[in-house]
Amino acid sequence: MAKHSLLTSAQPGAAGAPPAAAVRWKAPLNWPLWIGLVLLGLIFLAAWRGPQWAPHDPIKPVYIVQHPETLLFAKPPFRPLQMPGYPLGTDALGRDTLSQILWALRPTLTLVLVAAAVRLVLGLLIGVTSGWGAGRAARLLESVNTVAVSVPVLFVALCLVAAFGPQWGVWAFILGLCLTGWAESARVFHNQTSLIKTQPYVEAASALGASGTGAVIKHVLPHVMPTVWIQLPFEISTALLATASLGFLGYFVNAIWVPLGDWTAVRVAGRPELGQMLASGASIAQQHPWLLLIAGAAIFVLVLAFNLLGEGLRREADPQRARRRKGRLGIAVEQASGAANEFVLTRLAVGRGSLVTALGVGALLLLVVGSTVALLRASAIPSAASAIVPPGGQLWATSRHDAQGTYWADTTGPSQAEISWTLPVEGGWASGPAIAADGTLYLLTQDGRLRAVDPAGQVLWSAKLPDKPFGAPALNAEGQIYVLDSEGVLYLLGPEADLIWSKQVEPGVAPLSSPIVDANGVAYYATERSLIAVRPTGELAWRVSLPTYSYVLPQPILSPDGQIIFFEDIALNAATGETVAEASGTVLDRYVVGADGKSYLVAQDNFAAALFAGDRVEIQPQGQIDLLNLSLGQRLPAASGIAPSGRFWVFYQGPFDYAKLLWTEPDGSTLNVVDYSWASGTGRLVALGKDGTVYACGSSGRDLAGGVLECSSYLVDRPATAWKLAIEPGGRFVGGALADGRLYVLSKNALYAIEERATQ
Repeated sequence: MAKHSLLTSAQPGAAGAPPAAAVRWKAPLNWPLWIGLVLLGLIFLAAWRGPQWAPHDPIKPVYIVQHPETLLFAKPPFRPLQMPGYPLGTDALGRDTLSQILWALRPTLTLVLVAAAVRLVLGLLIGVTSGWGAGRAARLLESVNTVAVSVPVLFVALCLVAAFGPQWGVWAFILGLCLTGWAESARVFHNQTSLIKTQPYVEAASALGASGTGAVIKHVLPHVMPTVWIQLPFEISTALLATASLGFLGYFVNAIWVPLGDWTAVRVAGRPELGQMLASGASIAQQHPWLLLIAGAAIFVLVLAFNLLGEGLRREADPQRARRRKGRLGIAVEQASGAANEFVLTRLAVGRGSLVTALGVGALLLLVVGSTVALLRASAIPSAASAIVPPGGQLWATSRHDAQGTYWADTTGPSQAEISWTLPVEGGWASGPAIAADGTLYLLTQDGRLRAVDPAGQVLWSAKLPDKPFGAPALNAEGQIYVLDSEGVLYLLGPEADLIWSKQVEPGVAPLSSPIVDANGVAYYATERSLIAVRPTGELAWRVSLPTYSYVLPQPILSPDGQIIFFEDIALNAATGETVAEASGTVLDRYVVGADGKSYLVAQDNFAAALFAGDRVEIQPQGQIDLLNLSLGQRLPAASGIAPSGRFWVFYQGPFDYAKLLWTEPDGSTLNVVDYSWASGTGRLVALGKDGTVYACGSSGRDLAGGVLECSSYLVDRPATAWKLAIEPGGRFVGGALADGRLYVLSKNALYAIEERATQ
């Protein structure tokens, strides 16, 4: 009897029986979906907050560390947990592995998101078009799909990145990953579309007069869009594996192999990226395998998370699971979703299929646009303002822009150049220009005249000096002009050519450098015997004897705060002339000041930060330059400096070699190498723009007589010419400046103003 009671109580409608919905079978928990969501949540959180969480600067090398407990000193690399503060160890340069991973997640994920989204869009368009159509175009697309599937994505990406990476940068990666990467998704969408178009409801819609496009939008795409979102995680993991493979081979975002000769290449490195870490770990894996294992583990976790998410979404889309998973919560969610759909459909007066299609396509396009914008921001070269500003707001205060000699102008030059006007001169130009805040140019001629020229190329006035000029003019905060002649006489003239005073400190001693002026109007210049400081009243402030100079184009420069005057490898107190520090390295060592507002000590093959505190100076090595692998030969650094972003640049020149421009990251890893095919000894650096564009001029022939003076611009992050412009046959470069978006080039015969090319 008890048994019969139990049987009857379970019958539908019996007293005390639960509702039918409550006894429906529940599907087991979708573990791949939930594990994948949790992992990806943590990964995206680390990518978003990683730079703030990183315990160290990811690109700053560490040369030696003292253990806080044992007090013993150790040199990197450090294995995991060996040194406190470095839980995952370091690479061979002492860069923290944990910090590198936290910084590397964002650019890596952004790249693969862009690639996956573009591949899905292409696969959706090609797959649906070929699956729906039946004509020649559809057959052609299907044939293209078959060919694309047969070509390995890694091979295509490797070829494109190797061929176009230096010119196109991150876009070479996008093109390489997407050129044939869409094929697998296109085949999935093709098969699904071919099956859907044979369904009775599609045939009925066509019989009622629906167009092909309308049938695809209302009946095909709503059934295909769920597959799109299932395919997205798998596309991301595939793109991630391809990116990691490229990185292992030495091709990674913000860093590419740049060939330097028949058998020589240099791997240039930028911000941290997982592919770069994989390549770096592989290079030292035999002695120190942990970097390779940690980078590989990070990539493994990323791929696993996306694959689990894709598998979880596939299980959720299974109709059998959808019928079994409804509990009370599932019914409530379904009812709320249905009410929302009915509200939207009624208010918008659209079909359910059209709404689903519009939302799905819109979300996919939003993913493409959003991830592309994020990738552009992540890969863009930072444009920072210079920390050095000439006193009085002068546009170009001396031959190297400012008293610190940075060459850096907070303006951009022409992206496509043409000559707007030319100003010839009898006897030839000698040097210049210096450019005042109002745009007036001051130049010196060979016959000893100082001329003022307005921005339109009209001569405002001309003043004759007693002797031939030496070096370039300089401007103080009031716009007054300092000029040095070949007899060592220093002149101060007003903006209207009125002579204020003249001063000769060492009669009979030839000058060695152009004058520079500090914020207080004190002028500094070098002769063959001394370094001299002259007050704005014309009185001698101090004079000190100099040791034998050995550097190319010796020129004094000021420290960022104006407290120290540098001359080659000597640092002196700007107020008294007393020696503060003297480098003890090679004869080619030289102090330079960067546009980042810091002082550095530079040699032919290395550079270091110079920190001054009173009478003490601390030298902190930063980067080493590989002269052999970079094929620098016997070239000497004719000019060098630091960008506001901290990147270091050197313009190398030799008497028997072509000029080279080298850009490096703050840790010394090579970013860019530019070769100039000018006649030996004719090339000169003119200026650097705030977007990282380098402007330089030289003669394209084997000698000055048969060559052509030409100027060109290069972008710091692309070893490709932005423009190259022939200036003057047989011309010899004398000087130049960058101001108000215009590049001024001074040859011996004429002054040229180069502006943006007018659009047709």
